[in-house]
Amino acid sequence: MSVPLYQAEAEFFRMLGHPARTRVPESLQDGPMPVRDLLVAIRVAAR
Repeated sequence: MSVPLYQAEAEFFRMLGHPARTRVPESLQDGPMPVRDLLVAIRVAAR
């Protein structure tokens, strides 16, 4: 079953609402990096 576009868009923007999630694409602009480095770049504490 297909999800209406407005619902998919709303979910997408809700997901991006957290500041760390918006920093991930910025951090990966220059290419892939190890997860440990990514966590440091987006300032998220590893558990």
